[in-house]
Amino acid sequence: MHARHIAILFAIGIALAGCAKRWEPESGPGPLKFVEACPGRKAPAVADFGPQGVTAAYHFVVTGTSEKEIATLVDRAEKAGLEVHLASLMIVMNGTDALFASSKAPLLDQRAADAEFAAICAIKVRSTHLTNVQYNRVGIEDEWIRIR
Repeated sequence: MHARHIAILFAIGIALAGCAKRWEPESGPGPLKFVEACPGRKAPAVADFGPQGVTAAYHFVVTGTSEKEIATLVDRAEKAGLEVHLASLMIVMNGTDALFASSKAPLLDQRAADAEFAAICAIKVRSTHLTNVQYNRVGIEDEWIRIR
């Protein structure tokens, strides 16, 4: 009977994973609230991957996080395939400490974007969380593309 309960819970989990909503950026008046982007969300739908794919820029909130926790976050991000430049990408936005990381390899389709987003959501360290993601086409780094 115990195995049956586990199988039922597993089936429910798989069903719910297919129902996860896509992440959407914060909108509205006032300053950003830096709401947690995951868990339970999929990557935003990318409007145009272009011929060479896209890269993603991820924004993590790290306010109140120790240096050891930040080092752990950076290590996990790098193991997940991200490029992190601590010296140049640790900034304060609206009084919130932020760390940025980006894709090392191009994402060629929505399945790849979803897989990388899920991997990034899995690297959370205590008080840190992913709060934003933006995409740009490879070769056009100064123009962010629309997500839907």
